[in-house]
Amino acid sequence: LNQYENESNTETYFQTLGPEIWEQTEGKITHFVTGGSTCGTITGVGSFLKEKNKEITLVLADPIGSSISGFVMGREVVSELGSYVIEGVGKDSAPKLLDRTIINSVIGISDQEAIDMCHKLKSEEGLYLGGSSGLNVSAAVRLASKLSPESNPIIVTIGCDSGEKYESKIYNDVWLRENNFL
Repeated sequence: LNQYENESNTETYFQTLGPEIWEQTEGKITHFVTGGSTCGTITGVGSFLKEKNKEITLVLADPIGSSISGFVMGREVVSELGSYVIEGVGKDSAPKLLDRTIINSVIGISDQEAIDMCHKLKSEEGLYLGGSSGLNVSAAVRLASKLSPESNPIIVTIGCDSGEKYESKIYNDVWLRENNFL
């Protein structure tokens, strides 16, 4: 099963997570922020949300070094791997499932920002999440800092991976020092 080309990927998010977000926010969501690799999440959820309210802003969180952001912004994709360590997001090619026409903006996040956010979420919120979740939350926080509180933004993002898979990397001080993140 090729998740990068299987349209059931986007359809599943359209039928499940999109409606869940809509219901949980009572239709008040103003912004949806998530990273992409297959881009099934942002395309599926985003399509559902845009059908409900075309004014909802869809923001792609992308690791600095990924080619997806360039594709979304209408630039040619250069098939060179970027130099980012956050796993589960980013890509060196344009994902077939990505509908760039629904995405309003891209926020590039560095590895350092994503890793720092993972540690902050663990120590302050008790959330043990992986790097792509750190990327998503970092982008959502950056977006929130640029919005007027008076506009009452309702920003939704996803904690999509557990930190368990990353104990030997982003939660390992030796690895962090060896890779200049500490």
